[in-house]
Amino acid sequence: MPRTEKSTQAQQLLLTALRSTPGLGMTEGALRRMTDLNPSIFQEAMRLLIETQQVAVSQQNGCQNQTEYHLVQRQEVREVKDGPLSPVAMTVLERLNTRAEGARALSKALDIDLSWVQQVLDELKAAGQVSRSQVGMLVIYRGIGFK
Repeated sequence: MPRTEKSTQAQQLLLTALRSTPGLGMTEGALRRMTDLNPSIFQEAMRLLIETQQVAVSQQNGCQNQTEYHLVQRQEVREVKDGPLSPVAMTVLERLNTRAEGARALSKALDIDLSWVQQVLDELKAAGQVSRSQVGMLVIYRGIGFK
């Protein structure tokens, strides 16, 4: 079977697994056990799901730092608003102009709900106010004014 076909099938398996736990994230280990994917196919498929914004990544803050994968619900994707930024968006953008951070770290540092922070980040990204890059499986955001 060609590699692209394996990757497509792996993406479908991962999406099905994530749909089985609505609203909850899953670790790589749990997803790999559920789907029986080898590490390289898992990484390739997950990278594509993240790039196409079907899956979001967050870091679990607790005794251990664990990467969790969350299914992005289509109704959560919002249109970019014209006009001035909301106070929350201004706060997030000010922080990202001084340091690069992931969504979970921003949520914790600013004491704002993670889903709200993710929505603001999506809006800021769509408006060209922040850039998004991936370090391993962690998504990092930077304000355009970040040096």
